[in-house]
Order: sequence, then structure tokens, then C-alpha cells
Amino acid sequence: MIWTPVKDFLIGVEALYIQVDPRERVAVPITTASGDPTGTFRSTGWEDMWEGRLRVQRDF
Repeated sequence: MIWTPVKDFLIGVEALYIQVDPRERVAVPITTASGDPTGTFRSTGWEDMWEGRLRVQRDF
């Protein structure tokens, strides 16, 4: 959604939603508490993510 309160000045708001369903096709390496790789992998599950943006633009 974009609002133009005066000429050449924009205020915008954006919302994005992303849902990832890899169906166990993506392998993620398992690490120790110190971050060292263990040599084993696990599959990922559903992941949901929201992202919001605020845009303020002035054209000269």
C-alpha cells in the first residue's frame, strides 16, 4: 500500500508471507554446541516467515 500525501513524496507499507514446504528434500548439517560439524544431516520441515517493510521516498 502506498500513500502520497504531497507530490513526489511516497510512504509505503509492505507485508510478505513465505511458507516453505521442502517435503524432506533439503538436508541441514547437524553441528555440536561449539559449531563443529558432526557429519550427519537432518531433513527440514515446514518453515513460515513474515517480513514487513516501510518505505519513505522523496523525488527531487
